[in-house]
Amino acid sequence: MAVNINQSNSEIYFGDLKVVTAAVYPGDVVVPNYVTGDCNAPASDGAADLGGLALVCNYDPYADTDMTNSSAYDVHIGEYARLKALLVGDVITTDRFIGTYSAITVGDIFAVNGTTGTGSLGKWVAIGVRTSALQAVVVEKTTLYGNNALMLRIIAA
Repeated sequence: MAVNINQSNSEIYFGDLKVVTAAVYPGDVVVPNYVTGDCNAPASDGAADLGGLALVCNYDPYADTDMTNSSAYDVHIGEYARLKALLVGDVITTDRFIGTYSAITVGDIFAVNGTTGTGSLGKWVAIGVRTSALQAVVVEKTTLYGNNALMLRIIAA
């Protein structure tokens, strides 16, 4: 469970929102709620299609000494999430996606999942006919921590 920021138009992160409802992983996308001071994975595709979503960028503080456990690092309920608002042109690499890796091709368009029947909430998923405010195109298939991963360029935010 990981994310790498390959190219960024802004180095601004914010960390004043706590995770609620369920743990999230680096590479997931959450809905920030500045009024209540928390964030969570979108509860529906409708919520995942809105603007204002943020990428979870927490990292394991022990990553330099323990790469094996870092691949499963998560942000628990009640912990602060390190979040980044994605901008058009940003490029990220993440293993937090839904779909059969061999069936995904460069050029596929992804958005954030908000349907439990599809898979984990907050992961990236091929959008099909959805119109989402946050969209990314697959620019490369690669690996992170030995797991299949996708390099995504943000094309709408």
